[in-house]
Amino acid sequence: MKCLVVSFLILALPLPLLAQEAKAGPAPASSAARPASTARPAGLLGARYPHVSPDGRQIAFSLHGDLWVMPAEGGRATRLTLNEANDVKPRWSPDGKKIAFTSDRSGNFDVWIMPADGGVPTQLTFYSGTDHVCGFTPDGRWILFQSSRSGRYRIYRVSVKGGTPTPVTLDSGMYATMAKVDGWIYYQYPGSDSKRKGYRGSANDEIYRCRPGEVPERLTRNDRNDRLPHISPDGKKLYFLRETGKSGTDYNLHVMDLSTKERKVTQLTSLDDDGMSYLTFDPAFTKAYFVWKFRIYSLDLTKKGAKPVPVPVDIVEDTRREPVAERTLTSGADGLDLSRDGKRIVFSLGGGLWLMDSGGGEARPLTPVGSGDHAPRFSPDGRRVAFYSTDRTGNPDLFVIDVTGENLRRLTFHERGDFFQSWSPDGSYLVFTSERAGNKDIWKVALDGTPPEQLTKTPYNDDDPCVSPDGRFIAFDSWANGRADIYLMNADGSGVRLVYGTPAQEESPRFSPDGRLLVFTRTQTSGTTRGRLVVVTDFGGSGEIVVGKGSGGTFTPDGREILYLGPRGRIKAVPAPQGILGGRTISFIAKQTMPLREQFTRAFQEAWKTIRDRFYDPRFHGVNWNAVKAKYEPIITSVKTRMEFYYYMTEMIGELKASHQGIGGTITDTPNHPTGGLGCELIPEVYAAPEGPGRRMLRLRVAKVDVGGPADQAWIREGDYVFGIAGKRLTEYDNLLRYLTDKIGEEVKLLVGTKPDGSDAREVTVKPESSTARRRREYRRWVDRNRSLTRERSRRKVAYIHIQAMNGTSLRRFQAELGSPTTQRAKALVLDVRNNPGGNIHQQLIDILSRRHYANNRTRTRRGKSPSLYWERPIVLLVNERSFSDAEVFAHAFKTLGLGTIVGVPTPGAVIGTINTTLSDGSRFRVTLSGFYNLDGTDQEGHGCVPDVVVEVTAKDRIEGNDPQLEKAIEIALAKIAPRKPAKKPAKKP
Repeated sequence: MKCLVVSFLILALPLPLLAQEAKAGPAPASSAARPASTARPAGLLGARYPHVSPDGRQIAFSLHGDLWVMPAEGGRATRLTLNEANDVKPRWSPDGKKIAFTSDRSGNFDVWIMPADGGVPTQLTFYSGTDHVCGFTPDGRWILFQSSRSGRYRIYRVSVKGGTPTPVTLDSGMYATMAKVDGWIYYQYPGSDSKRKGYRGSANDEIYRCRPGEVPERLTRNDRNDRLPHISPDGKKLYFLRETGKSGTDYNLHVMDLSTKERKVTQLTSLDDDGMSYLTFDPAFTKAYFVWKFRIYSLDLTKKGAKPVPVPVDIVEDTRREPVAERTLTSGADGLDLSRDGKRIVFSLGGGLWLMDSGGGEARPLTPVGSGDHAPRFSPDGRRVAFYSTDRTGNPDLFVIDVTGENLRRLTFHERGDFFQSWSPDGSYLVFTSERAGNKDIWKVALDGTPPEQLTKTPYNDDDPCVSPDGRFIAFDSWANGRADIYLMNADGSGVRLVYGTPAQEESPRFSPDGRLLVFTRTQTSGTTRGRLVVVTDFGGSGEIVVGKGSGGTFTPDGREILYLGPRGRIKAVPAPQGILGGRTISFIAKQTMPLREQFTRAFQEAWKTIRDRFYDPRFHGVNWNAVKAKYEPIITSVKTRMEFYYYMTEMIGELKASHQGIGGTITDTPNHPTGGLGCELIPEVYAAPEGPGRRMLRLRVAKVDVGGPADQAWIREGDYVFGIAGKRLTEYDNLLRYLTDKIGEEVKLLVGTKPDGSDAREVTVKPESSTARRRREYRRWVDRNRSLTRERSRRKVAYIHIQAMNGTSLRRFQAELGSPTTQRAKALVLDVRNNPGGNIHQQLIDILSRRHYANNRTRTRRGKSPSLYWERPIVLLVNERSFSDAEVFAHAFKTLGLGTIVGVPTPGAVIGTINTTLSDGSRFRVTLSGFYNLDGTDQEGHGCVPDVVVEVTAKDRIEGNDPQLEKAIEIALAKIAPRKPAKKPAKKP
């Protein structure tokens, strides 16, 4: 399957999956539900985020993207919001008069507030990233929320009347709650992949507490996830969820006794089937409410051994018509072919086949979207189309259909996959790839019904066959040399010979009409998957690149142009074989109308089948995958918003307890307006205006200035105050970020002074930056600091290199830094892969570090060495809980080969090879295809690389900017290069 991204004509705003709780189109009223005693005895499917009112009499919750309220014991629910956006996570104010919630009405998730009995909501935060409500402070004056505005999730507060938010925690934090008696804030320190169930490792979630602005204290310590802390009214008991159970994926209620020195933790429930989520309590903490098995339940905490009781949700409202999704697609094709007469194009999109005129325009469906149909090929006479389907029979098989959409015929009937077919010139047979012999081979099947014939029988994968126009030859790609190269053989399978091969991968050859040229796709393997179209002449020439970004080329009938798939699945054409890097676009319009429920159901089936057929572990990590389908199918058929669809699909994927998997896509048609950053931390302070008694103004104290950021460049310094923006003085409830919306790179006037009363305020011009620019700047500062620290502590004896990601850019940077005179003069190296998200360059890195000096080169003017780049001196490797994927593979290889000492904490154990595909509803879907195993057979997935020397970084270290891991690495590196003292000779006996 090829990587494919579908973009929509009207909306194209992808958001991170963690922030994706959004829906497409208006939210219809839920279909009428009956009380629990009749139609729905276990409660209504899909209600989430329950929260109990301060008097314990009502529950607010979210369903189908709107907020609802019902009696605490269950019953008739009343809708509070009715909006096309997603309203989630309701939280009651302490007096019960207001409800704060999270909504993406502004194009991204922000904090909103509204009257508890209904009314028009008010927006309180204005940030183009993600803000999620946690709850109110006990006095009801502030709302605690988590935000990514500082580059990582932290806890902030904002007044219920609005204003500029204030940071509360100095370290990362989520899901915060404040104690009534002492003001402690309890929160979850985020580390794990929230969609991965049953995780055990160094990147797990733990519970911390702190007082605002102080260094936090860690309360839990284990390799399991601890989440959603709730503190009792007296501040003595901390309730939270911990993953337990036989399968290790079931969240159960635990309580920690804070009144004792031991802080004993007791497990209170033993629920299976994923256990609890979205925990909340009544005011006296005598009853817990939570979601279990996709429904709201309650549990009496005063009765030992009490069982959860479903809370019936009864929604009786007039219903709207079934929501229908209408999409107009102009990109996202994943396969194409041109008829021999050059008049029509057939392409695959969304799992269906489409036909249109070769000049472009509106396409008509040939097969239904979501059928799993791919790789269409016109018959020589243009009357039929051959394709393979992944869904029609449960595994890939070949089919033929008339261009009228009639006479669908199945050609192959094997339990193994058959795909990537090509017609013979006379249309009497197809050549194709099949896995029926144990690996990929080239086969041939006649349309008269005779049994298929095997043409290649090598132990290597042979793939993507294409018959020459005269029928004498078959071109294909093969892994005979350890990578995909282009080969040619006679039509009967004899006379196989190499045509073209490089260190890259060459795939999918297609002949020119005269049979003299081959066009194919070349994919680089050094950290990038960008494809290039290459044409080779005389079957063995040097090859000529005709397209810099493209794949799946096919010649026009006159041989003058090559049609291909360009970026984002757009159909393009380029003159052949001229050396240019682009081509004209052949626009298509594919209109799709389908009930939203049907779209979701089809996409669910496709995703489930894809995992069934392609997941790398045939035992599915011990999970019954058929049972998972039976569990999630009912809830998927009940969802009404894309937000809900993605949530439950993510839950289903999480059952595999695997990393790297996910689903996502465009989920709101409200445009996002990016927020500019000033590169400084501002603390709001309210003061009385000197010119008007009773008027309360706002000044923002500069608490921290990022070196090199916009504020620093404008000479704003720590201790200064910001009094106004764009000629306007800030008042008590002004939110500064509201004035920085859509201002990235533009000049903004700030009123800045050094005195608290603003008497010396001056106008300063700044250019707000994007969050991406801030991250790049902060990364450079961090690396520069680490390099300087290493140089100073070691007196230049130790060099420092950080590998940012396992991609081509980082590889080239590593090679340049390793070969630099500064590094080569050092006697040891600290190599750092902390906070590295992965990629695919571990082999190249290991190759460089494993090389040994074997010869010298000399000319009259220059001396050199062979190999030109190597390292034979001591190495200390730094890893942590955020060294992911290929960075972990590298660490395991480094340890297995004994290349040096590893320092840090165990890597997270998230190591799987994946592919990206696109479901019929346009969702991007990732599935794991390959695992990585150590030589002792240990799966690196779930088993991180354990350092030789374990050094933790505490919350205090993070806040104060200390790096004990780097300091230890420098210490070890210096010890490795320290001169050894000669052994003392034994004293002579008298």
